[in-house]
Amino acid sequence: MMMETEEIIGKNIRIQKGLLQRLYQTEDLNLIIPIKRLEEELALVLAGFKCEKCCKESELTFHHMIMRINKLFTNHIKYLCQRHFFGSIIVLCRDCHASLHENKHPEEMGVISEKLIAKIKKRYKWRTE
Repeated sequence: MMMETEEIIGKNIRIQKGLLQRLYQTEDLNLIIPIKRLEEELALVLAGFKCEKCCKESELTFHHMIMRINKLFTNHIKYLCQRHFFGSIIVLCRDCHASLHENKHPEEMGVISEKLIAKIKKRYKWRTE
């Protein structure tokens, strides 16, 4: 990773942490959109834009380690903060994600658009070395 990319990552980690802290303190649900955007961007960049299990670079998906069922047992704001923290999301290809969920139909897994991936690579000045 280039130094400039690392600086952007560091800055955006600090921004996301600050937004999560504000969400927790103020319960302002309008913060979810920028928090979710940074969560997804950071997860993709830190995964190197490839599946974290098999290293495939296409048909990527997001897997949240904080499952939706958890919102039934905790404060809603706490749940949102935990679910949308960049460190609680894994980038997996469609097949690895489907196998994780024991899903026999990987085509049902939504994939991240190539257009979005290209936009994030540009924003983070991503270069493959």
